[in-house]
Amino acid sequence: MSANPLPIPEAADMEALACSAPFVFLLVAAADGKVAQREIESFSQAMGQPQFAIVAAVMARTGYTVEQAMAAAQRRLDSPAAQLGRLAEAIDDALDPHLAWHYKRALYGIVLRVAESSGGWLSRMTRKVGKTESAMLTLIATAFGLVDDNGDPTDAPPRRAAAGPDGAADGRVLTDALFPALKPAQWAESAREHVAMRPLLARGEGAPSDPVVGYVQDRPETVEFVPADSVGEGLTLDVLHAHAMRNLERRLAECAQWSSIDLESPVEGLGRVRGLVFTGDYFAAEAILSEVIMRQAHERLSAEHLIAIVPQRGELFVTGVERIDRAPDKETLAFIHCALVRHFNPEQAPIAPDVFLLRDARIGGRLDGLEAVVASAREAAQSAASEEQSAFVHRASLDQSPGGGALRIAIECGDVEGLNPNLQHVVRGYAQAAAQDARFTGAIEVVVTITDPTCDAEARARVDADLGSVAQFLQNQLASLHITSQSGGAVTVACALAQ
Repeated sequence: MSANPLPIPEAADMEALACSAPFVFLLVAAADGKVAQREIESFSQAMGQPQFAIVAAVMARTGYTVEQAMAAAQRRLDSPAAQLGRLAEAIDDALDPHLAWHYKRALYGIVLRVAESSGGWLSRMTRKVGKTESAMLTLIATAFGLVDDNGDPTDAPPRRAAAGPDGAADGRVLTDALFPALKPAQWAESAREHVAMRPLLARGEGAPSDPVVGYVQDRPETVEFVPADSVGEGLTLDVLHAHAMRNLERRLAECAQWSSIDLESPVEGLGRVRGLVFTGDYFAAEAILSEVIMRQAHERLSAEHLIAIVPQRGELFVTGVERIDRAPDKETLAFIHCALVRHFNPEQAPIAPDVFLLRDARIGGRLDGLEAVVASAREAAQSAASEEQSAFVHRASLDQSPGGGALRIAIECGDVEGLNPNLQHVVRGYAQAAAQDARFTGAIEVVVTITDPTCDAEARARVDADLGSVAQFLQNQLASLHITSQSGGAVTVACALAQ
């Protein structure tokens, strides 16, 4: 959103407003007792990003220098809860309600980036943060009114609500946090009755492997799908989609970018891989839905026809072709193979193995007859994964108690840095299989034994401390996939480190 025009703040506590960003930064960065250089760098980078421009703009208008603001922030560290309350009041006093809400959320977004940069393997792989930083983030979110009475993230009013065709407004669904989300066909089968979604291609043109377009509210630490029962006469799917697309195009214009690909294919005889990849944001793959962004690809490639692949979350691969009525040449096959290897990487969030055809920036169909390339890409990905997972041994069993039992997963980890992505993949796979067994109660117990010779006592303690957050992350992930016990009960995950 735009930070202009902004009023000249006249807050009763101007100093609180001036030091707002450095104050919340110090609260989070120093939560563990020290401020690391990577946290300072993360804060500086976030302050320069367009989506947080409102913070720098408001601070500049207070008239305080950076040095004065930092000194004021340090003076307030002795009573963080009280000072956060005063800061929230200063923001509400200085800005109109809509801008005040966005200012608070921007402050939270900045320090969330800082918190994510402070951790080790956990924060890099899951965007989760350590316990001390998490507690401080919760304090900030609560003081700023970014969570409800239950502690859940909220898009609380005031908000500008968009109107449906009957004139009814739905500010709860049509928010600036609403985005389209491509999801794989397998997910769609289990979530169809629960989540608002639409097919990617027109009815009659789709295939079983095609992804679907779902709709999510992008919360500070998670995404929440729009329930199916939100769509009806007052809020049509077309209105929902149009609103989500406007948000997507604004966001991607700031956060994502095209990069050129020009490299030698690892497959002998296929030649070079040439094209574009669109990355830089969680919703980058959804750019395939935008005519505005896909026209950029047409122009950059000087191509009337495009083929596009959305192999996994956050990636869109595009290359140009001269004709769509003939078999692809070697370079096109090399490009397809390169992108599909990404899809079959078991550590990532796959979307689709399909190759889509575009003309005039619109998806017009699918390129079929690629079974051999798909099989080759799958084999290449599996071969790479087997090498990576040679240091990650796992086995599972289902408790045979008469009343049903827990799924028990034992893991031997020879590479701590690869623990979390492998853990996600393994738990998800076992949980999907267990959900088909009538004896599964929904409880999952994971015990990790570290065999990594480079893992010292400090690193081991860090992993042990983080496993609780990992378990919660996995539990939320399984819930988003609608994986339950046969009785419909929720899945619970507990992770422990073997001593």
